[in-house]
Amino acid sequence: MSLNDFLSSVLPVSEQFEYLSLQSIPLETHAVVTPNKDDKRVPKSTIKTQHFFSLFHQGKVFFSLEVYVYVTLWDEADAERLIFVSKADTNGYCNTRVSVRDITKIILEFILSIDPNYYLQKVKPAIRSYKKISPELISAASTPARTLRILARRLKQSGSTVLKEIESPRFQQDLYLSFTCPREILTKICLFTRPASQYLFPDSSKNSKKHILNGEELMKWWGFILDRLLIECFQNDTQAKLRIPGEDPARVRSYL
Repeated sequence: MSLNDFLSSVLPVSEQFEYLSLQSIPLETHAVVTPNKDDKRVPKSTIKTQHFFSLFHQGKVFFSLEVYVYVTLWDEADAERLIFVSKADTNGYCNTRVSVRDITKIILEFILSIDPNYYLQKVKPAIRSYKKISPELISAASTPARTLRILARRLKQSGSTVLKEIESPRFQQDLYLSFTCPREILTKICLFTRPASQYLFPDSSKNSKKHILNGEELMKWWGFILDRLLIECFQNDTQAKLRIPGEDPARVRSYL
């Protein structure tokens, strides 16, 4: 299913909506968490990808969500996917009734449906050794004169007046890494419920139509979303954890 199919299942059929979906180039990065002392494994690679979604109604944006996906490859038979929900925000400028909670949940469901191998086919390495890259590639070390000569040769070889992206396997191998994810992968969803008047839309709190949640309301809001995802998208042995710094354990259990 496409993102459009997922969103159509929770948006009013009588109204028209547009969406924006942006994704960064998958990037090789450092380990996202410090391994447990008892864990003797050493991560081979960690790949980070950023997703950004926005929804529009009548030409006005009213909702945005930022999510990071980390795929950690430990060895040939062990991998982990961490979906970190960075920010979600509304601004009160939607003129029709929609469930932002259902929208948020369905977008996370869409991300969960993406094959982890999708992020691993064209990964930008953490460090590129430009000395080893083909001389026909333009890099940060290329002088203006050398860059123009390379562009001129490309145009001459293609017989065109329009420059296109290089698709040569040799160039792609020089620029990007590729990995293969094991068939079975451990998936985690992580987020912090810290109340704020605005996260992604500056000054949106000044709009009286914006619904702002306090800390307890926000935690219950996210708790409902994660609970539905656990039931619908995860296996029965999945574990869920809730931490509230400084809160009494009995109080924390009351939310579960």
